[in-house]
Amino acid sequence: MSRLSLRLADLSPFGPIFGKELRTTARRKRNHALRVAYLGMLLLFLLLVYTSSSSSNVGGVAYRIQQQNELGQQFFAMFSMFCVIAMGLIGPVLTSTAINAERLAKTLPVLLMTPINSWQIVSGKLFSRLLISLMLIGLSLPVLAVVRLLGGVEVWQMLAVICICTAFALACAAIGLFYSTLLNRAYAVILLSYATILFLYLFAPMLGAMTFFRTANQFVIVRLLCTFNPVANVALLAIPNGPTSRIDWWPGVLVQLGLASSLLVASSLIVRRFERQRGERATVQAPAAAPPAPLVETNAEPISAPPPTPAAPLEASRPVGDNPILWRETRRPLMSARWRQLTGITFVLLLVSSYFCFNYVGVLDEREPQIGYACSFNGLFWLLVSVLSATAIAQEKESDTWTVLLVSPFGGAGVVLGKLIGIARRMFWPIILIGVHFTGFAAAGVISWSALMVVLWVTITFNTVWAACGVYLSLRFAKVTTAVIVTLLIPVALFIAVPLMWQVAGQLLVGHTADWATGTLWYLPYFYLGESIDSMRPHGNLDHAIYMPMLGRAIAVDRFLWIIFVAGIAHIVLAAAIVGHTIYHFDTIVGRAIQTRRGLNSHVR
Repeated sequence: MSRLSLRLADLSPFGPIFGKELRTTARRKRNHALRVAYLGMLLLFLLLVYTSSSSSNVGGVAYRIQQQNELGQQFFAMFSMFCVIAMGLIGPVLTSTAINAERLAKTLPVLLMTPINSWQIVSGKLFSRLLISLMLIGLSLPVLAVVRLLGGVEVWQMLAVICICTAFALACAAIGLFYSTLLNRAYAVILLSYATILFLYLFAPMLGAMTFFRTANQFVIVRLLCTFNPVANVALLAIPNGPTSRIDWWPGVLVQLGLASSLLVASSLIVRRFERQRGERATVQAPAAAPPAPLVETNAEPISAPPPTPAAPLEASRPVGDNPILWRETRRPLMSARWRQLTGITFVLLLVSSYFCFNYVGVLDEREPQIGYACSFNGLFWLLVSVLSATAIAQEKESDTWTVLLVSPFGGAGVVLGKLIGIARRMFWPIILIGVHFTGFAAAGVISWSALMVVLWVTITFNTVWAACGVYLSLRFAKVTTAVIVTLLIPVALFIAVPLMWQVAGQLLVGHTADWATGTLWYLPYFYLGESIDSMRPHGNLDHAIYMPMLGRAIAVDRFLWIIFVAGIAHIVLAAAIVGHTIYHFDTIVGRAIQTRRGLNSHVR
């Protein structure tokens, strides 16, 4: 019986690592900030639904009950979609530093020498960080109580949505944990995790539906989509008066649990393999050098030692310059790592496959797919810039290089500008890919050359702000996870929360006809991308008028181009101001004495 209990204890994920991680995460301020941001965004979406719904006291009791049921259904639909999307975004970030942080801190070998096995390490890391996501779901459960009071939604639908969101959060967190066992850099884990999630739950279902929607049975396609895509499953469950079924949701939950289990087992095996490799390297010793043979005197001539081999000429050293950080960042290969090469090749293959799918359905030569491409490219570019900039300095803090960097005579300008130039250099290949894509379609006459220039201008200039913000927050926060979460939340707040607040305020103060949220389109890059591709027709036709929000009238395309140019310059100026503030307060932020040496690497105050 004791042996059986010991085996069960070894298989239990709630071991010492689980308890230690719970005590550590409970003291982190970022978890409290994450709860406030999650509940605040959910409240804004629910307020938007409430203010948008038409309510009237005119009518009988049955009419008012019907209105309450419709409001409850809309609340449930908004809660369900918000919850499942938030779980997919939060999960990989929470586990992005689960294993690689131990490896960078050199505590993983010590941890592997304890009686704790690799299964308990990875499962404890996963479930302790999964509780953060489950706590967010639990904090939003009062919304379901309000929905139940309003009516219109069955209890089994609520339970199904909660189960799907939990399983989806577990699967996304397991994806981040799996990449964390393979890669040491947090930005690589986050980017690959998001790329995997987008491929599994967005790109692959979209291409599959476009390819087989005409030939296969539509009911079978919907069934398969609900089984392998939790977002689609939740959407069908939460649509008011939609095609719901009691047996549609549980296969999707089982698929997500199976994916999470497979990734958890694979992560455990990878950690065990690391343990074995460390043990083999520790036991293997280099053979001792044989003692030199004595020089024996015989009748023959004495044996003398061979003449020394002339040393090879030293390779000429390259000059480093007065900023070694910039030298290192600019000479680092762009695609040296194997995962970068594989990711780039995979992305190009997926892009080419999307061309074939759009050509198969006959919409490749239309402008609407190009608007989708432009918005998708800009979103991916923003994600790359945000994650790379947020981890530029924070990952130095989590390793042994930050202390060495601080004791060196380099000032804020050398560190910050070196990191920014390194980020710009890493974004060289994405810009080339975007340019090649739209150049091909501009040459084919699908979009205009002016639209091509607008796409490149907006994609580059509008994202300079997030590069500057990411470096500043990376300097402010000590943890990579915190810097990444805050950097990603700022654009979400500006592009989603602020329009929602203006829309809710307009509808509450003025009425249902107020549309104050359109004023935020002036700084939204996706508005300029969509309007430029749709309005700037090929063959030099710039006579189409564009309706600008808050102006109340349409403007010519040439004026629209000037507005885009000024908006890009404004973003560059704002980014420069953030960078200047970061450089000027660098020593104060890091708690270092102000450097008095003049030049690029330091400043005088």
